[in-house]
Formats: sequence, C-alpha cells, structure tokens
Amino acid sequence: MKRFLIAATLAALVLLTPAQAQFLPSPQLCNATQVEGTAEGSVEGRGTFALTLDVMCQPDGADTAFPQGTLTLELELNDPQFRGPLNAILIESVRTVGRNTPTVYLSGRCEMPGILGCRFWLSVADNDHFNEGDVPDVVNFVALDAQGREVAYLSAPTSRSSVSAQTAP
Repeated sequence: MKRFLIAATLAALVLLTPAQAQFLPSPQLCNATQVEGTAEGSVEGRGTFALTLDVMCQPDGADTAFPQGTLTLELELNDPQFRGPLNAILIESVRTVGRNTPTVYLSGRCEMPGILGCRFWLSVADNDHFNEGDVPDVVNFVALDAQGREVAYLSAPTSRSSVSAQTAP
C-alpha cells in the first residue's frame, strides 16, 4: 500500500505539473500618437533635468507605423550620480492614454556616456493640455544598463513645460 501511495503521488505531481510556459515578449505596439515640446524641472536635493522630444506614430500609415522621432534628456543628478545626456537611438514603443490630461509612455534604447546597453522608459503627463490652471506636467523616467541596473531615474513635476501629448487624429 505504501508503494502505491508513493507511486500515485509521483504520478499526480508529474501529471498535474504544467509544462513550462513559453515566454513571449510584449508587443511593441503604438497607438496614433503625437508628442512634442520641451520640459525642465528640478527636485530639491536630487538634481535637474531638461527634456526635448518630438515623437509620433500613425499605425495605419505605411511610413509611420512604427514610433519615430527624437528624444533627449539632459540630466544632472546626484542619486544616482549622473550628469550628461540621454539620447534615444531607437524608440520601440509609444502610447498615449487619456484626453483631458493625456499621458504618453515611451520606451526604447538609448545612449548615455559610459553606459553599455542603455534602455529607457519615460512617461509625461500633459496636465496643462487645455492651458487651464497651474497643474505642472509630470515627468517619470528610468534608464537601465545592460545588466538591468538603474543608472538614472526621476519622477518630478516640471517647472516649465511646452509638452503637448495627444492621440493623433
């Protein structure tokens, strides 16, 4: 009886354990997006940033079905210690969500002085989209090296911004 219980337990483990799931990367899809402008700001005790971007995607266009454009982020941070530019060399994903305060999410590959395998993720909330009120735009970003270590990151309101994010017509 003891052998039967051991055999039944092992059989149940083998039969009930699912096969290893296949890993599929998330699709790098965009929606109809246009985002452009500049933003700058500072965080007390952390440093300053200046963002310039002009990115668009029109998924139904032959030449515009993939994200394209420029993104530069000038950084002077002390946590972690980094000073210099982050330049996007390939924008892999861009999506805009929302109408009243549209927020754009971007990710891709970048160049940063002394950083190998640079990858970035950035979001900008266009809080003054209709030029109403005094709510600042908000910039969030993280840059990673080839080993996945954060080499620069920030989440801050802007002190000056002309960023306009919208779902393109």
